[in-house]
Amino acid sequence: MIVGIKRVKPGLYNVTVWPSCSYPLSSYVNVKVYVEGKALEDFEEVFVEAVRVEYIKDRAEVHVYVKCKC
Repeated sequence: MIVGIKRVKPGLYNVTVWPSCSYPLSSYVNVKVYVEGKALEDFEEVFVEAVRVEYIKDRAEVHVYVKCKC
């Protein structure tokens, strides 16, 4: 799946998740984003290929896990 991440204000992002080829599967607004356990910082907009996306509602966080670069 493809994950689009766009900064809306410092430390907060909008996240859109697309399956391989289709309309967006889900969207999250004004959330903190972690990629492989590290907080995302200093990006205006980024797209990553992910194997899993986890939304933690009570903390307003999205955790993105990317494909292994082995």
